[in-house]
Amino acid sequence: GSLCFYAAVMFIYYVGITESYALAASVFSISLIAAMVFEIPTGVLSDRFGRKSVLILSSFSALAALGFFAFADGYPMLVIGGILDGLAFALASGNNDALLHDTLKELGREEEYAARRGEIGFWHQVALSAAVLSGSLFVGISLALVFQLALIPLFAALLLAFFVKEPAIRGHLRSNAYAHIGEALSLIRGNVRLNLLVSGRALTEAYWRAKTPLMPAFFLMLWPLWAIGIAKSLGHAGSAFGMKSVGYFVKRYGREKMALWSEGAVFGIGTFVLAVPSFFSPLINPLATFFAGLGSVTENAMLQREYADTHRATLGSLVSFAGTLLGAALTFLTGLFADRMGLLPALLLLQVLLLPVLLFYFLLWRQSLTPRSESSKVAQ
Repeated sequence: GSLCFYAAVMFIYYVGITESYALAASVFSISLIAAMVFEIPTGVLSDRFGRKSVLILSSFSALAALGFFAFADGYPMLVIGGILDGLAFALASGNNDALLHDTLKELGREEEYAARRGEIGFWHQVALSAAVLSGSLFVGISLALVFQLALIPLFAALLLAFFVKEPAIRGHLRSNAYAHIGEALSLIRGNVRLNLLVSGRALTEAYWRAKTPLMPAFFLMLWPLWAIGIAKSLGHAGSAFGMKSVGYFVKRYGREKMALWSEGAVFGIGTFVLAVPSFFSPLINPLATFFAGLGSVTENAMLQREYADTHRATLGSLVSFAGTLLGAALTFLTGLFADRMGLLPALLLLQVLLLPVLLFYFLLWRQSLTPRSESSKVAQ
């Protein structure tokens, strides 16, 4: 499902239908709100009924969402697509990482998680990059056609989901759903390290969810429409190579240091690209996405080391829930500010969100310099 030919022009496509930055941004907000509503229940579903079943449901929801987007003739159809897209994201968020972790653990290769997660992320971004570049060939014909072409690989992804093997090592719920969520929250409250990781990751997810859909509109201020796919493709390529290089950098410098360095680079480069806009900005932006990809996989691996097997998908969904809640509000507010102040000031204001993230990862890095207490780790 990584062949999103439409990724570079989603916001532009929505603006064309709604004739408003705020309404176009609200489609992304609706998707995030839907994801937030479904997030925790779907994490519990994964822990209770299995990773494969939830993967199939996620693939089906994603296909249905894209169908509404591809044939939208007004704002209501975009809203329905946004809701289904949010459901698909919620089903996949905690489930897919848990599926990978449990599969590796069953094979006795749990320590390979960061490297394998990086490889999957690499190929995901490579596919996105190639798809966006290919999609730019059809932009001149019809933006809707770019969405419609993406239905083919999503249908193939749904079929492939039926052939995934359920890991036997998956933990099982020992309580009802509400108690299970309460147990997951208590695990976060009782672990300072996990608190910092959850807070940092949630803010980072909110930042990218608000910024990513608006960046093509920023690029459109600097490059012609036909070249937006190239700019977006370069961004995905940067993220791909960042994810691919996780194993090398983590092994050499350590997880905590790489998380801090990555988010610092994202803040610095991202702020420069927006503060000094020029023809070269879309060419510099891939440096920021390189470090974003590197940081994303590193931070995910740090979180997986803290999770308990019986609550793995639920804990992942709680992190995503927090990021989605903030991201939904930020996406709409950024679009609203763009309508009133201009797109560039709105995007620059968004950069401030990364400052507390840098503080959290600095504290984690300082903590890593001293021997780690066994009591700080979640019971496995």
